[in-house]
Amino acid sequence: MSAGCIRRLRAVACHLGKRSPSRPRLRSGPRNAAVENKRGAIIDNEVQYSLGETVTVTERGDGQVVVLNSATGLVYAAEGTGAQLLSLVSSATADGVNLRDIVERFSREYSVDTNTVTADVTEYFEALESAKIVRRI
Repeated sequence: MSAGCIRRLRAVACHLGKRSPSRPRLRSGPRNAAVENKRGAIIDNEVQYSLGETVTVTERGDGQVVVLNSATGLVYAAEGTGAQLLSLVSSATADGVNLRDIVERFSREYSVDTNTVTADVTEYFEALESAKIVRRI
């Protein structure tokens, strides 16, 4: 079961942009007035995220992060953009990290419009929330 979870988390990280070890990319898309997730719900870019209380993130030297949820006993791995996102969340203060700040940073870094980045990052965080790795605060 944990191997399947790792594959799903890696697949989400790949969807976010992990294309090559040297330079992950986010996919580009049209700019919209309101950003919606795949289910059509409007995304709140002021939401704050932090690690789950029983989650530990360890950064490896090869660009990967390893995530342990001690409550579930599951271990996950992420690389590329997914690893960057987890590193940002794990290094955040007790107030967490703001979705808007992440979106602005990745939009500048990868030259992708903010609506596309918002949708992709939110989708990734939804997967992380369902795995009890991050939580909204």
